[in-house]
Amino acid sequence: DSEVRRIKYHALIGRDGNRTRSGPLLACLIDLAYLTGQRVGDLLELRWNKRAASNDAGEVVAPYIAAEGLYFKPSKTAGTTGAKVLITWTPKLRGVIERIEAIGRKNLRHVLTNQEAHPLLYSTFATAWWRACDRAGIKGVTFHDMKAKALTDTAETKGMRDAQTKGAHS
Repeated sequence: DSEVRRIKYHALIGRDGNRTRSGPLLACLIDLAYLTGQRVGDLLELRWNKRAASNDAGEVVAPYIAAEGLYFKPSKTAGTTGAKVLITWTPKLRGVIERIEAIGRKNLRHVLTNQEAHPLLYSTFATAWWRACDRAGIKGVTFHDMKAKALTDTAETKGMRDAQTKGAHS
């Protein structure tokens, strides 16, 4: 918990002591990973609604936000159920989405965007993550560890079945 807090702090504050431009969105992405237990690739594909997540044939091809919560169909299928996962709304999850909206990088499809409102690329995210970890003095931690932490904490508080469902693990 303390390492996550330190990484989030150092995502927000650069070496010069000033706020970073990418920090607020990275902090939101860290919170989304923890609250949903999803992989970064699936989080980066998150769309505002089912229509934005559908292709021309109407097939849902990406995770999306709905009235019930956030729907994911994990892209990595080895060791998963392949089933769609619904992460229902909680006050914390709603708060993260509201924080993303408040950043004001409106893109009609993608939830997570760069400063020009283009979909956030993995390389951009990864650079910000590693810089925050470096400033925090934390070595050997990957963003995938957020998923592990989310599922471990879920197993401890709600049981293994809930953790398996959240992570789409069989």
